[in-house]
Amino acid sequence: MEDGQPIDQLDNIIIVDGLPVVPPEKYDKLHALIKKISNSFGCVTQRFELPKDEKDFTTGFAFVEYQSKAEAERAITKMHGQSLDKKHVFAVCLFTDWLKFKDIPDEYVEPKEEAYQPEENMMGWLLDEAAREQYLVRHDKETEVWWNDPLVLGKQSVAQKRKDWTEYIARWSPLGTYMATFHTQGVQLWGGPDFKSLGRFPHTQVQLIDFSPNEKFLVTWFNNLTVWDVKTKQKLRIFPGGPTPDHGWPVFKWSHDEAYLAKITEDNIHIFDSSTMKLVQPDPKKATTLFIPRVRAFDWSPTENILSYWVPEDGDKPARVVLLKLTINKKGEVVFEQVTQKNLFRVVDIKMHWQSNGEFLCVKVDRYSKSSNDKKKVTNFELFRMKAKAIAVDVVELTEEVIAFAWEPKGSRFAVIHGDNPQRYSVSFYTMGNPKNGQVKLLKSLPKKSANHLFWSPKGTHIVIAGLKSFNGILEFWNVQELELTGGGEHFMCTDVEWDPSGRYVATSVSYYRHQMENGYTLWTFQGKQFLSLAREKFLQFQWRPRPASVLDEKRLKGIQRTIKDRAARYQEEEKAFEKMEAENITRQKKEKMDQFRKFVKETKEAMAVFTERRRAQRKNCGWHSDDESCYRTTEEYVEELISFEEEELA
Repeated sequence: MEDGQPIDQLDNIIIVDGLPVVPPEKYDKLHALIKKISNSFGCVTQRFELPKDEKDFTTGFAFVEYQSKAEAERAITKMHGQSLDKKHVFAVCLFTDWLKFKDIPDEYVEPKEEAYQPEENMMGWLLDEAAREQYLVRHDKETEVWWNDPLVLGKQSVAQKRKDWTEYIARWSPLGTYMATFHTQGVQLWGGPDFKSLGRFPHTQVQLIDFSPNEKFLVTWFNNLTVWDVKTKQKLRIFPGGPTPDHGWPVFKWSHDEAYLAKITEDNIHIFDSSTMKLVQPDPKKATTLFIPRVRAFDWSPTENILSYWVPEDGDKPARVVLLKLTINKKGEVVFEQVTQKNLFRVVDIKMHWQSNGEFLCVKVDRYSKSSNDKKKVTNFELFRMKAKAIAVDVVELTEEVIAFAWEPKGSRFAVIHGDNPQRYSVSFYTMGNPKNGQVKLLKSLPKKSANHLFWSPKGTHIVIAGLKSFNGILEFWNVQELELTGGGEHFMCTDVEWDPSGRYVATSVSYYRHQMENGYTLWTFQGKQFLSLAREKFLQFQWRPRPASVLDEKRLKGIQRTIKDRAARYQEEEKAFEKMEAENITRQKKEKMDQFRKFVKETKEAMAVFTERRRAQRKNCGWHSDDESCYRTTEEYVEELISFEEEELA
């Protein structure tokens, strides 16, 4: 097991107090007795000491070092409060705990009362009256946070901008509370209305970071993996290693409730308890959580503590996809229960895709065709219904190459790009129907599409079908509920597409990291109408600010959706009034500028008249006025001049 080194190298040492005070002649006997008792709870190292005073009497306590912190804690649990004899009771603690409390004064000193300082509202941007979204932009050395103002005639207002705010990249936390910036010394978090510094996490030359789903933990990487508590900024544990070609970033995958973080190594899946950062060991004899020979990949359900993993074929043994449920029994022990298993044959590769609500799991299986002699690959989608009894599995087979797959967020539909001709790919939409007992059904197939990426709205229903890289940024906006094309366009050399968290707007951009030309970003409505396009030299990054999940339950959300049409007219009137007000503001601003210009011209002419009289008075004997220098008449005369003459006799 690739175990991490402890933060404190002294946490495997305990202090045993309450021992008899004995003279030198009884020292060896007491030493042997206490060491024997200590060895019964773990392996004691050579550092076992019974301190003596100046008269060579023992002092009534001992230092005992174990090989691990776990053994030391076990010894404390077993020994503390136990009697050695009628007069002596063990009092045991960690040496590190003694270091923490040894300097506490015996007399209580009442702390000074500090004035209350109200904390800043970390969710202030969510209270915007116009419900605007924020987004992060980086170009050259500038880092900017903007408000999206689609109604202000294409203008945007800046919330914060700073030069050299980050040395590498910047990114939002999953709920949008923090903005992280990268520096040579480590990571820094910012937030609040004025984006004040909220904490530093030192990690020299840090390259990658990952937040836990609810932003409680932060993982940083360069040369090693460090797990931090975001609130306290405390370093919780250091793990060796990092991303590899087979297992990229993030190395740790979090359970939906942040209770566990897990990573994969050869033949093992290691799961750690986030409250202690200790390895979950169902079998104390094994230094791992799950020993699974040849395991290739795993993933967590986004809504339950269910783990999915797959193992390739081994001789006559088929490949298999296994789902394990992690539970806690009455004794407080972690128990793994196998929920289901699917055996598969002729497997080349497997990819697992969880639907955002955890209702479905798609296992994309690339395999060799049975009848093909040229080893032609086909793709099966093994679709697990997690809410059905016994977890039913539907199968969809495609004989063409699959380019992309994507679930509809919070929905039952999925989209697939497939085909053997790069210029004639097809895009197909399917529905799973009822999560418990529905049937897979093809809704529509769109042939001859120049597309290789799928981007669902985070609210579902709408999707952007995009052709990036060699397809030069061809975009189509579809309403999958109505199966209709709502808009389209092209963003030449487009490298990135991203929906805002409300599902109302889409950003497309060309990053300087990929292309050194056409850098900038464009904003679109969900229906494919472009309303802003900005070119930025050395444009690097665009990222919408995430929003936390709604506090409303599903019932209330559906009630709001049912009555949205009744309020649509009011919203439209408010938008028209806002647009009218903005137009009036622009007209007023233009008029004010024109009035200022006319006033300037008038004042300048009046001043010029005064100075003209003064100059004429000073030059009254010159016979001319300097103000009349521009009053003249131009006369043009044409003069012909013979330059050369040559006479030639013709035959």
